[in-house]
Amino acid sequence: MILFVATDFVSAATAFVSYPDDFPSAWTGHKGDTVTFNNLFYVCEIDPWNDQLTIAYRRLRTPEEYAVGLSEGDSTDYYRIAAQNAADKITLHYDVSNSVRLGATIERLRARIDANQRLTAVESVTFTNNDFPTTRPDLGDASLVVCGANIQNYWVTFGKNGAENEEQFQTQTTKISKALVHIDADIYAICELEEGRKAVSTLVNAMNKTKGMDVYAYTETGFDEYPAMTTNYIYRKDKVKPYGKMQFPYSTTYSAFHYRMMMIGFEQLSTGGKFVLSLNHLLSKVSETTDDTRLESCRKLITKANSIIKNNTFQDPDILFLGDYNNYTMEAPNQYLVESGLVDQLMRLDSAGYSYSYNGEVGYLDRCFSTPSMNDQITAVHPYHLNTDTYYRYGYKYADTSMYRYADHDPILVGLRLRIGTDLHEGTVPYSIKKVVQDGQLLILRDGKLYTIQGFAY
Repeated sequence: MILFVATDFVSAATAFVSYPDDFPSAWTGHKGDTVTFNNLFYVCEIDPWNDQLTIAYRRLRTPEEYAVGLSEGDSTDYYRIAAQNAADKITLHYDVSNSVRLGATIERLRARIDANQRLTAVESVTFTNNDFPTTRPDLGDASLVVCGANIQNYWVTFGKNGAENEEQFQTQTTKISKALVHIDADIYAICELEEGRKAVSTLVNAMNKTKGMDVYAYTETGFDEYPAMTTNYIYRKDKVKPYGKMQFPYSTTYSAFHYRMMMIGFEQLSTGGKFVLSLNHLLSKVSETTDDTRLESCRKLITKANSIIKNNTFQDPDILFLGDYNNYTMEAPNQYLVESGLVDQLMRLDSAGYSYSYNGEVGYLDRCFSTPSMNDQITAVHPYHLNTDTYYRYGYKYADTSMYRYADHDPILVGLRLRIGTDLHEGTVPYSIKKVVQDGQLLILRDGKLYTIQGFAY
């Protein structure tokens, strides 16, 4: 290891360094030196207009993945992490191609040090780990796959959100349908649809056409055509069927925002296994004050979930929660859900992953929670990096028709192997009752655990 001191550098050919180990005094005194870095760098941001990349020696995670947000009390950890992230970002001047992906790595970078945290490449840069993904993440021995997907303003009304004209809309439809069919899920929990039947039916028709089979359908919400954002379920009718009356965490009083949260039961046709799928798109992070609104939505969600389980609304206490929660891991709304008894399945099974990138930092805005009783029914949970790492000029407004960058969020994929019949199991639950009924069996709550008694007839 060579100490990075100005008097130690003899030539570009012999100046080998590692960052940050050889920079004990930051970049002081090294302007004009040409060096070769022994360590890996990760691409964090792409700016082809100025021929530059933001790189760092590690993949940077947003501070709220580790610390409470600025509006949630003590922000000491937040500021410390934010400052470290800023210190680790390096601007690399280089003739950038649109095909470079975020997260790609650079080995043996030779560059001139122009200024503090600013480099210029002096020879061609080789990017590794830069391939577009073609195979969905391994979901283990799942017999059912559920996909939570924000599809970024899929509107059939032009000029409001999403596509601005018919050409863009057709490209957008092509990209989304290609991606969703490629993911090959049995159920899709979709965020950012235009309200009503027209948008979702158009997308379902496109998916069936892409698949070459009439297998996809959507759930009826009863919403009229209206230029507002909503959510809905798309499912393979040859694999599952929805059942029960759709539930809404808010009251039945109409609200375009409140109706972005819904819950429905699904039954696997091949096994008879059941579970409840809760789909939620919480208010976006337009300001710090929206934290309170998202927290209130999570309170409503827990109240509704407890009511559904207590009243045996769907004849099954297992609930999976997906959607765009617009919250990173340590923010108050997510922590409220965990403190209420839900399991953060992404933190349990893929804590190093991410579904969104902003300002060169990644994290999970898209979430997967469940009641604890689903732990042994979930085979895997992973994001699929079709979008976040792909340069935004692959989007539909730039006429690209590939499945990549069909939206700005990555989908979250969940593998399930549902429990059926009266198998003995136990698990903590986020409510306090004496008994519930599932599949004709009496479930007894004792000491915070839920037990199934085989053979007890309902």
